[in-house]
Amino acid sequence: MRSLAITLACFSLAAVPSTSLAQQRKCGNAQNPEQLPAPSALIDSAQAMAELEPMGVPREGVVFSLLFNAGDSLPAVRLLEVVDADALVLFASTVRPQKPAGVWAVRVRVRGGTTPGLTLERSVYCPPVPMPQSVARAPVRIEPRAGEVMPSMIRPTRVSVEVLVAATGEAKTVRLIQSTGLHDVDDEITRSWQSRSFLPALIDGRPISALYRTDGRAPKL
Repeated sequence: MRSLAITLACFSLAAVPSTSLAQQRKCGNAQNPEQLPAPSALIDSAQAMAELEPMGVPREGVVFSLLFNAGDSLPAVRLLEVVDADALVLFASTVRPQKPAGVWAVRVRVRGGTTPGLTLERSVYCPPVPMPQSVARAPVRIEPRAGEVMPSMIRPTRVSVEVLVAATGEAKTVRLIQSTGLHDVDDEITRSWQSRSFLPALIDGRPISALYRTDGRAPKL
């Protein structure tokens, strides 16, 4: 069977954004957990207030980020807005273990002043974003197999790709959700995305592993 050389321009990835990286971030409140638990379920509130009060907690409060990774009963704790290693250590000692589950995160705001208190807030999640490709890819030479039909050269064939992006910004796994119908082209698209670099997902500014989908349907933390 005659081999053919085609370019990946024949295949448009569904809903690949063309705006700037900053605009693509679309950061927003984390959706997991669906309902914020009571502060006492996560923190020994009385101990936390007693430990932090001598440090002069400001009226507007200090904010801690709690990130629970899959399988962890205790979170990674990060102090936001104010850098104080002693406060971080003291607060971390008041966190209660949780039943291991998927990845989820919350913020804890500890307020001082005349009306001290402790409240939970939504963490901020930023999805992963693919970095621009600087080198154009050469045409792909394929051997159509039995039953495979060449796509139209006029109207692009739309395909969808799902990528698990590591906290380092590397593509860990790539999966075609919607095939082109051509095995060789599917392989080339997969290899192309495996070589892509990403801005990793962020939770309260901390890089994490997360899914990216070209059709915009990746689950949000």
